[in-house]
Amino acid sequence: MAKRPNVSEAPRKGPAKRLKKVDSAGSLSRKVKVQSSEKPDTAEDSDTALLVSPLAGLPVEILIEILGWLLPFELVKSVLHLSKPFRALLMPDNPHAQHIWAASRALAGGMPSPGPGLSEVEWTNLIFVKQCSTCKISNKSDMKPDFYLQKRLCKKCKKFKSIRSREWNTFSGTILVTQSKKSKWQYLRSDMIQVQKEHDDLPTSERAKYLETKRQWVKSHTDEKHSSMCTSWYEERFRDPVIDGLVACVLNRMTKGTK
Repeated sequence: MAKRPNVSEAPRKGPAKRLKKVDSAGSLSRKVKVQSSEKPDTAEDSDTALLVSPLAGLPVEILIEILGWLLPFELVKSVLHLSKPFRALLMPDNPHAQHIWAASRALAGGMPSPGPGLSEVEWTNLIFVKQCSTCKISNKSDMKPDFYLQKRLCKKCKKFKSIRSREWNTFSGTILVTQSKKSKWQYLRSDMIQVQKEHDDLPTSERAKYLETKRQWVKSHTDEKHSSMCTSWYEERFRDPVIDGLVACVLNRMTKGTK
């Protein structure tokens, strides 16, 4: 009769080793767990498993070229949520991010650079994501981006007033303005209500400083020439409803895949 093996004599598995991936060529470095083929049990293990792949050992220069062949909304909806190292490659403080986004925008029909004060992610969402900036309703066909206001507005939220109104005299330059179809400057009523409320809630001694701060913010987010160019580009690029519908379909599928 065969002798039953003693459990105490069975070899013990030591703790998982940790190796720090360091590449002189500048590969994506991070501490990586060397594990068996068992399925990851936690989100951290899942993240680690993702990096134990052919992509993890590639030099950053090659990764940059690969990411540059993706469209902007693919970078935002997919790559941005893959893992922290991939997300870091797309952040403004990364020296490689500008090249990736520029190459990606070039693929999207020469998509313009971000408007003043907006990040690449905010800019991509403004152009491709059909959601009202005020009420958050989605997928309305008449909801085009307003590059002057840096917002998308549904028909219900498009309540404008002319800059010739009485209240504009006090709060001029404290909110963004846009052009009407007749090329007349107007502002969003909801923006004015918000500024008025914030102004009136402050002590009298702080109101002048508040208005000056708002005017500086508006100045840093205003570029009429750039906004006009972006409006023309968008109308030319998305004038075909088939293309517009295709983009919406792809975004919808990608959004469901990230949940």
